[in-house]
Formats: sequence, structure tokens, C-alpha cells
Amino acid sequence: MKEIINNMDLREFFKDDKVVRTGMWLARLTPRKVGYHVAKIAGNRIADSKSAVYQQLRENLSHIPGTDDQPGKLDELARRAFINAGKVYYDFYHSVGKPPSEIIKKVNIPDKLLENVAEIQAEGRGVLLAGIHLSNFDLGSLCLSSLGLEIQGLSAANPNDGYMFQNEIRMKYGFHATPINPKSLRKAITNLKQGKIVGTGLDWPHHEVEELTEVFGKPAYVPLGTARLAMMTNAVTIIIAFYKDSLPEYQLFFSEPMDVIQTGTKQEQIRSNTRMYMEYFEKYVSLKPDQWMMYHKFWAD
Repeated sequence: MKEIINNMDLREFFKDDKVVRTGMWLARLTPRKVGYHVAKIAGNRIADSKSAVYQQLRENLSHIPGTDDQPGKLDELARRAFINAGKVYYDFYHSVGKPPSEIIKKVNIPDKLLENVAEIQAEGRGVLLAGIHLSNFDLGSLCLSSLGLEIQGLSAANPNDGYMFQNEIRMKYGFHATPINPKSLRKAITNLKQGKIVGTGLDWPHHEVEELTEVFGKPAYVPLGTARLAMMTNAVTIIIAFYKDSLPEYQLFFSEPMDVIQTGTKQEQIRSNTRMYMEYFEKYVSLKPDQWMMYHKFWAD
């Protein structure tokens, strides 16, 4: 077991649907105290191993202001990030399969967010929920759907078996996860133009992006699709990020509703809107750096 954890790469580990199914089965049978204890052991093992996935997450964290202003702080944040990741996976796997009435108890969704969404849709406009990979974004998405929001989620293109199985779970709660491809993008555009809700990842790095976006003053592989969707459909964008504090439930950061910036050329508009979104990313990730679950290279060299 020790050797498995030491060589663990979370980017690869959850590709196998059998691993995901086994994890869910074990989590459902395990009390929270035990699940969190195992998460702490696994997180410490990964941190001690200094594996490639650890080095990448640590490198990502190093670009966030204040993460290395004291000796050993960056290493401690990276260690806590893997422990937090274990807790997140446990809570998600322990919760799935329960009825929606139980799911909504796991996450505190402010009434103001639901009111904002309702008001935008009442005007006949679409809502683009741009999520940050902070803490338990998977459980948070299920909670939003369990509260009655019908969402088309744009998920990873060419999903592996593990992702496909998790997408099936999301569907059972009304969260329609659609891998990004031309067909799903056309559907998203139609949905937004019809005043519906589309969810997308704001910070999943796109290494083939044609123009880098400055984040914390450094060029990063930020996807430009969120801005493009908003511009094409005149949708209202709300940035969301789930996080954990001392309360039992997960909490939610969310931005004010943002209209599209329409000044300048098309390329300038993409740039301006993306930067507007990333200001919220910078704010939320700075508050909870050890809950940012980003294991892929985010900043350019």
C-alpha cells in the first residue's frame, strides 16, 4: 500500500472506472472520522514521495502571492492540498447515491445566488456558471442540480472510463455533463440563447491556447472558451468556487453577475472578459490556496 501511494499520480489514478467504483463503495461504508484519517495518511505519503504530481501542484501554488513568504510554507500548503483532496474525494464518494434531499445538506448554497440566476433567466438570458477547481466542486455541482437548477456542464473532452462513470452519476442528479466537442458546444450555445444554464471550468489549463492570459502577473494557459461563449450568446457570467471552512457544510464563493464587455475588437473583447473573470479567480484562490485542486501545469515557463 505504501508503495502504491508513493507512486500515485492523481491525474492517472481516477481514469479507471473500477477504481472509482471501488472508492465509492469503500467511502459509503466508512465513517467520516475514518475516511478523513485515511485521507491524511494518503496526503502525507504523496507529499513525502515528492512525486511528479506533487511537484506540479507545488509549482502551481508557488505562483500565488504569499504562498512562499515564509520558510517551509509552500511545502506545507502543498501537503495540506493533498490531504484536503483526499477529504474531498471521500465526501463526494460518501455522498453520491443518496437522494437529492441529502445532497443539499452537504453544501451551503446562498439564496442570493439562486435569486440572481432566477432574475437573469426571467429576463430571457442565459446563465454561464464558470467554476474554479477549488475544493469539492463535484459535490457542489450535484447540490446545484439537486436544488432544481437544470445545468448543461461542459466537461473534459475525450473522457476516460473514470470520467464517464462520474458523468453518469452527475446525470442522475440532473447535471447534464457533456464532454466538450462541436456537438456539445452547439448545444451549449443554443441553451444559453434560450435562457438556460451552462456550467464550464474557468481554470482548466489549455496548453494549445493561442493567447496566454496574465494571472497574478504571469502568463497562464487560461482557456478562452468561457469568454467566447458569453460573447456569442450575450449570456451573463457568474464565477463560482466551493470551499471548506470550520463549518460541516461546504461553502460557496460567487461573483456578481457579469455582462459581456463589448468594447474593442473581437480579440480585445475575449482578452478583456477573460481578465475580468480571472480577477475573481485570483481573489478566491488566494483565500484558499491549499484547496485548489490543480494537478496540471497552469502557468507558462
